[in-house]
Amino acid sequence: MTRGFVLRGLHLPVGGCLVTALALAAVWPADVGAADAEVRGHVTTFNNDQIFTTPDIPLEDYGFAVHSYLSADLATRPGEMAADIRRSGLFYFGQQCDPAVVLRRPGAVEALHDLLRSGGTIVFDYCGVERPETVAFLEAVGVAVPGGYAPGWSDVQPSSLPAEAGHPLLSHPFELDSSPIPRACFGHWATWSENQVAPFRATADDRAAVLVQAGVEGRGTVVFSRMLSMFRRDYGRRGEPVKNLLSFVFGLPVREKTVMPVHRRFVGTERLTVWHKPRYAPFPAEADAASNRQLSAITVQAAVNEQISTAFLLTASAAGPLEVGVDVNDLDGPVRLAAERILIRELRVFHDYTDRWLPDPMPEVRSLSIPAGETRQVWLTINTAGLTAGTYSGGVQITATGLEPRVLPFTIEVLPIELPTENPLRLCTWDYVPSIGRDELVGGVQNWKHYHRDLVEHGTNVFPIMSFNHPRPVVDDEGNLKQPLDFTRFDAEFFTRDPGQIYLIYTPRVFGDLVSQLGAGSPAYERMLRAWLRAVVRHLRKDLGLSSDQFAFYPFDELHRDEDIPLAKREYEIIEEVDPEAKIFLTLGYPSIIKFDRVKVVAPHIDIWSVVIDFHRHWKGFRRQQREAIFECCRAHGGEVWSYEDIDRKDEWSAYRFGRLKPWGAMRLGLGGYGFWAYNIWKGDPWEVFDATGEPKSQAGTERLSAIYSGPTPVSSVRWEALREGMNDIKYLAVLRREIEAAQAAGRGADPCVQTAERLAEEAVQTVTEADSSPELADTYRRRVAEMILELRSPR
Repeated sequence: MTRGFVLRGLHLPVGGCLVTALALAAVWPADVGAADAEVRGHVTTFNNDQIFTTPDIPLEDYGFAVHSYLSADLATRPGEMAADIRRSGLFYFGQQCDPAVVLRRPGAVEALHDLLRSGGTIVFDYCGVERPETVAFLEAVGVAVPGGYAPGWSDVQPSSLPAEAGHPLLSHPFELDSSPIPRACFGHWATWSENQVAPFRATADDRAAVLVQAGVEGRGTVVFSRMLSMFRRDYGRRGEPVKNLLSFVFGLPVREKTVMPVHRRFVGTERLTVWHKPRYAPFPAEADAASNRQLSAITVQAAVNEQISTAFLLTASAAGPLEVGVDVNDLDGPVRLAAERILIRELRVFHDYTDRWLPDPMPEVRSLSIPAGETRQVWLTINTAGLTAGTYSGGVQITATGLEPRVLPFTIEVLPIELPTENPLRLCTWDYVPSIGRDELVGGVQNWKHYHRDLVEHGTNVFPIMSFNHPRPVVDDEGNLKQPLDFTRFDAEFFTRDPGQIYLIYTPRVFGDLVSQLGAGSPAYERMLRAWLRAVVRHLRKDLGLSSDQFAFYPFDELHRDEDIPLAKREYEIIEEVDPEAKIFLTLGYPSIIKFDRVKVVAPHIDIWSVVIDFHRHWKGFRRQQREAIFECCRAHGGEVWSYEDIDRKDEWSAYRFGRLKPWGAMRLGLGGYGFWAYNIWKGDPWEVFDATGEPKSQAGTERLSAIYSGPTPVSSVRWEALREGMNDIKYLAVLRREIEAAQAAGRGADPCVQTAERLAEEAVQTVTEADSSPELADTYRRRVAEMILELRSPR
């Protein structure tokens, strides 16, 4: 049977040959975003194929070359790993991994011996060291495994013992004060070898949080660490230990990141240089990119019913700042393309809480302030809805005080191809629209409608109705409702109620206080639940006019805890008793995947599964077989399968890998939908990530997962726009599939053109999903698919 994917009833096979080098000669180089800095040392890291991989900080920013390995790599790259170990100053075992997986391989063990003999360091970072292979290796190099381990969170502070207080991990290049770092470690040791020192200790009982043994194999060092934040954060007080450790390992002070902020990286030969790069590619590392990539005209190709973006960059010379105006007039063509169809936005760099500058927010602009020696990027987004096919011509006007106005010729070719107006897959964004706690950030509750409109325009058709707006039941001790439910805030979330939309009734926080009042799973609790469900179902159907296909109950999120599984099963049964037609939705996070053998007891009750998938790692083998087995189980019980992951503002690759390629990945796996957490999960002002003291605010890490920024209308991000373009990519493929099927129905199945089109559909999906370091591939295949659609339509 041919594996494939489904687009609302359209089947596209997967597999086939890879794209030829000739066809993609212009592909953006994979290392284009690398820091232009001399390598200060090599680091080799190992993580099992697990939930998180560490270090979670880019050591490349400090000038280190990093060679990363997962368990899946050991079978295919063992010799390469040994070579990388030997040229490294640091070998790092990632958090929660099993070092024995590496230490079972003689070649790797020999390389680790060589690393220690040459003065290198091995770090066991919050991972188990009790397996026989690990103990045997440590004994062979004269290192005792620490004892008396006790789990639990603890504050950590530098040791005050004279023999440890002056240790380089505490003093160079940062002199760490003695104040505790709250909840910095999980677990600590009571006993350790006399050859080991404990520079960091748990404050409660003076147990060891970090142990260091020097002189291993003559010159090497072994470090055991239970400080979770050491290789996860490199900012604020918690970032100083990892910088001291790197300084200790490599014998040089590690203070500042070596990566140049992208907006200060480029030098132009003119007072104002206009240039270009692929819009979802990282900014090039070369300083003279502005001069080498100058732009003389803008050409865009689009289908009808598409929102397509193009971009260019503006670099001011060191002579001084510039105030630059950008404008577009109506374009001439088969009909007039009005300028209001074209959004002008600036892709701004955002000073993230990690002290990195990341291109992300995209406010609408008509003018830009460019400081001397800095670069700004301008995006033009064209709406082709309902346009007549043909060529539209005009210009982009660029003005700056003291300079001659410049006009960039601007041409839009609208193809005689009409994309579907609806998203061919389900898109769930976990929005928080509306939310009392966020009303002020959007200028009042009346402005939430702009956010909902933005969701719909980007293809969202699944809306979680979050718990904080649900009607709260007021009950007596027997679980009887004492008053009617108030649906005022609840109804405010159902903006349009279009037939193609689904609303997820998210309930985990609705009944929290009633659990203690009635007892979880008690007859009184179940009586309350049945009454609440009957009232909600009646309201959804009668008052809001929703059909059974337009809503689903969502009582548990990422179900995995042993104590929750029987409660979930019982709640699902009650939902089915109250309304046999009601649908039930469940997310499976990484803990759920790990425990799926226990979770799957609820499979007969679930209509829609949403499974966490990091597509970037999935195609490389990360839990791939395990996840595909879960898909099979879910479908065997009649469930529909979607995917979700974060849309993190993490680095310059985020927009392409975690935005544009999401729909491609869901399509390749034959999923019914995809999504991300979250659209607007702000805990405060999303434009400000630092508190009054200059430290990252407590919720900054959560807020970086939001796809948009606040205001009276939503301010988009490059990640959010990339996801919309990915959705349009799969619309092109859906149109191609329809043309193939039409040709086959007309008896042209043996036509070489039809066969070429089938191969192209296969090739595009496999290549684009797997070659995610080539951000021009999606555009390249979109053009090739468009050409093939037109060729299939041409007379034969």
